[in-house]
Amino acid sequence: MSSVRIAQTATLLLNGNILMAGGLDQSGRALATADIYDPITKTFKATGAMSVARSYPAAARLEDGRVLIVGGSGTTAEIYDPANGTFSTTTPMTVARDGATATVLANGKVLVIGGNSETVGGSLASAELYDAKTGKFSKTGSMASGRSGHTATLLKSGDVLVTGGGNGAAHLSSAEVYHTATGKFAATGSMTQARANQTATLLSDGRVLILGGVRNTAITATAEIYTPAKGKFSKAGSMTSPRVYHTATLLSDGRVLIVGGQGKGAKPVASAETFDPKTGKFAAVGSMAAARMYFTATALQDGYVLIAGGFSAAKGLDSAELFAQ
Repeated sequence: MSSVRIAQTATLLLNGNILMAGGLDQSGRALATADIYDPITKTFKATGAMSVARSYPAAARLEDGRVLIVGGSGTTAEIYDPANGTFSTTTPMTVARDGATATVLANGKVLVIGGNSETVGGSLASAELYDAKTGKFSKTGSMASGRSGHTATLLKSGDVLVTGGGNGAAHLSSAEVYHTATGKFAATGSMTQARANQTATLLSDGRVLILGGVRNTAITATAEIYTPAKGKFSKAGSMTSPRVYHTATLLSDGRVLIVGGQGKGAKPVASAETFDPKTGKFAAVGSMAAARMYFTATALQDGYVLIAGGFSAAKGLDSAELFAQ
């Protein structure tokens, strides 16, 4: 990439390219710069910069192919237009937040949930909707608990499953579902254990795979699966090693690729593995060229998975690598 990037966003554009935006540099300073990855030439090229530097931002591709970027810099929000390679500001969020999640709903609106408050501290329970047609944010229902380091997964029903995360010093096992028809959150079954900074991946059959994360200071290897029809979580074995700040990407054959993260001894790891929903088993698939945590993994249209940036052994990374199925 054009620079070191830690905890950036990575968004698949309609033309198959990847937009990498914001994040942190080697010194922990927020970045305003952005890169475009071209899977045909396998190269990165700088594109227009954001109006402000953003740490731990969130990104969502809108129905028209533009990308909404929020968080990590007050209430400001902006839109990236792939047609001209530039960012432009849009109306601000209702609340300043970082580490929030941004999920595109079936109706085209973007649901922004939780994160850390940039003004009063602590985790936020509030949520808001961005309407690309009006260019405005509006408040929607709030969660039962403030959450940061949580996950938000669009279910096949069109509702959104929110799991775990932290609320102050407490890590949560609870989960909630945002119902798009009513604009309200409702409790669903709790996870089998409390987790923060875990991953959640929608499987081909509509269930959701939850992996790893941390509870207090203990990093876990355990996995569980949420079944929407039952509203319940069930244990799904354990990964080959404990992970937090890792990635979990659905592959075209239905398996899930699990890569990197922080492991034993609080050190970044290079190992990778897959989960097969058909057998319910994990299997090692070799290691990356570099150990990484706080990086991105994006499934490309050609079947490869792009792994980019992150933090490794006391230094930030500008490198990227590809996983071939």
